[in-house]
Amino acid sequence: MHRIFSILSGIKVHHSISSLFMLFFSMQQVYSQQDTAKLNIINEEIDNYLHITKKNNFVTGLDFGMGIGLRNENINIESATAIVDFTISPKVGYYFKQGFSTGFDFDYFASVASFDYQNEYQFLLQSYNIFFKYQSPKGFAAEIATGYGTGKEKYINNGSEEDNEFGGYRYSLAAGLSSYWSRNVCFELMLKYTGSQASYETVEESFYLNGLSLNAGITVKIF
Repeated sequence: MHRIFSILSGIKVHHSISSLFMLFFSMQQVYSQQDTAKLNIINEEIDNYLHITKKNNFVTGLDFGMGIGLRNENINIESATAIVDFTISPKVGYYFKQGFSTGFDFDYFASVASFDYQNEYQFLLQSYNIFFKYQSPKGFAAEIATGYGTGKEKYINNGSEEDNEFGGYRYSLAAGLSSYWSRNVCFELMLKYTGSQASYETVEESFYLNGLSLNAGITVKIF
């Protein structure tokens, strides 16, 4: 009887060890499949990057941005006023080297500050810019741009309005991430610092407007 019990115990131990080995190898197979899937995604992203950012490629795109700006001149007593910024910018670019591009964009930039139910400040600048951008295979992106444009600002004070037209320079520095959705489409999310220096057309006076915004954009390869 004791011998039978020993044999049965040995069979159970052997079965448990076999089950553990099977579980271990099953888990290894699952992890291996997951690693292979991740590697395939990475390889696909890199392949998309190489295809979109290849030398001599032309691309077009559209960027949207929203953030907070700061104007240096006196508005409603304060020495500086925080205002909400909004930008929309269509663009076209050319890759002169793998991952390096240059191009032009039209930037529609608007800001607004509301002080109470009667007083408001509005700022609008439309500029034409040239940009230079770098994109890495790991998804990092950086861009610098500068340009010139014209615009108008409006003061609303106790129901009365005052409009001032101006011409000004605009520059920006941006850094963020790129995601290559396909061989022809890229999505970007960037943090952008923007500065504007403008001079009024009717009086000899200038002002500055600086801001930080979060921008999202889509780039599409044309050919």
